[in-house]
Amino acid sequence: MNIHVVQPAETIERIADSYGISPNRLVLENGIEAPGTLITGEVLVILKPDQTYIVKEGDSLQSIANAYG
Repeated sequence: MNIHVVQPAETIERIADSYGISPNRLVLENGIEAPGTLITGEVLVILKPDQTYIVKEGDSLQSIANAYG
């Protein structure tokens, strides 16, 4: 998890891009009702998993869980 403090002239798109997430995800996870009206100094929470996995043919939830504990 990261905490981001909005800087002057930042946009949802720019912030999301800098963290490698979608703007929609940033809006949803922070309950932003009007994405075009960010306030300088506003605090956003950026939820990013520590690890990701791309499912391959033959994988199951159990096999992935076993592989990653």
